[in-house]
Amino acid sequence: MKQTLRQFVRTLFVATQATLIGSMLPRSVFAADAKSGGLNFFVFGDWGRNGEQDQRDVAAQMAVAAKDMDAKFIISVGDNF
Repeated sequence: MKQTLRQFVRTLFVATQATLIGSMLPRSVFAADAKSGGLNFFVFGDWGRNGEQDQRDVAAQMAVAAKDMDAKFIISVGDNF
């Protein structure tokens, strides 16, 4: 997947912000810490496009996390149409 410099910088910025914000979140929001018997679910805002390999890799990890946390449902908040 070829990226322009602008796309690379945008991706780097988002990844940096996610890392910083993630370090401030309480540990209980991570799948590994989900309580069994609770109401666990996923919320995401973008399905991706064209099924690029990196998107498939993320989807595979999301499936593992959903299974590990016994997610009951998914809420999609993006513009996926």
